[in-house]
Amino acid sequence: MNKKKHNKLQLLLLVLLIHFTFAFILMIPQVLLPFWREEFHLNSTISSLLGSMFFLAYGVTSLPQGALLGRLGLKNFTLWASALVFGGSMMFVLHPTFRLGLLAFFLLGVGVTALQLSGSLMVKRLDADPQKYS
Repeated sequence: MNKKKHNKLQLLLLVLLIHFTFAFILMIPQVLLPFWREEFHLNSTISSLLGSMFFLAYGVTSLPQGALLGRLGLKNFTLWASALVFGGSMMFVLHPTFRLGLLAFFLLGVGVTALQLSGSLMVKRLDADPQKYS
């Protein structure tokens, strides 16, 4: 296998891992909400706020992260996004409170948004004709 094909295979595997991580983390709020509702004695409205934090972060930070991607470069941006996802995950694991859960889901949303941005650029680099992608 020549070097160019090997690099494309590695990039494809990285993109698959990023998108799997994105899909997995996207399902975490839906799984946790019934447990949080019981544990923290929340009503339905307040517990829905937890799931909303993830998507709020996604909507609010998409454009600024595009600018950050241009400044940091793809590799550093992907590492930064992975660190955000890890930090958001570990934050709630180490100290499970409702307020910290809101912050953790917001950080997860920011990190997953960044992972999706970098993953889309990696997919664009996989093809020999990158002009096909907007």
